[in-house]
Amino acid sequence: MFKLRFLEVYERFLYNVGGPFLRSVGQGLNRFGLSVQGSLATDDRRTIFSLNIIPYIIVVPSLRYKTVGGNSPQIDRVNFLAPNSAIIGQVILGEQSSVWYGATLRGDLNEINIGKNSVIQDLVTLSPRTKNSLKVGDNVYIGPNASLESCTVENNAFIGMGASVHNGATVQSYGIVAAGSVIPEGTTVPSYQVKRK
Repeated sequence: MFKLRFLEVYERFLYNVGGPFLRSVGQGLNRFGLSVQGSLATDDRRTIFSLNIIPYIIVVPSLRYKTVGGNSPQIDRVNFLAPNSAIIGQVILGEQSSVWYGATLRGDLNEINIGKNSVIQDLVTLSPRTKNSLKVGDNVYIGPNASLESCTVENNAFIGMGASVHNGATVQSYGIVAAGSVIPEGTTVPSYQVKRK
């Protein structure tokens, strides 16, 4: 009986005093952290849900700009960066390029260089895996769920949805990689041609 009463009082304390206090401390730390970051602050990675009429906010640590080995992403004057994209290490994004939802640009092993006006769509993975860097030219479209390793994609090329371009491959200017296609290592997709599976 006493044990049940004690647990009931403890539960009320947590819901009415302990929980709100910890929540206010967390919100205060979040506001302080944002003020310290100044112009680099972003508070867009929040999940708001309601439990018993009280709204709760979970702040997710941002992965968008992750420095690795002293190499920070260079993302000045880009068009759009999705809140849940991850841009890690040696990544250079050209002017007016955009990185969409769930995309991962892993420049932790080698450099990723993306030109101007290029679009990196949803869930794209750019991950150089060898000593060679990954180069994407100007006006390039990389479709959703595509995967690129250490390769070269020249200006005005098109990489379709779910396509894979492997190490040492080259997609020349105006070359097209069809959706779901796999470009093996060392292969070249010539200009104005479509590569299907």
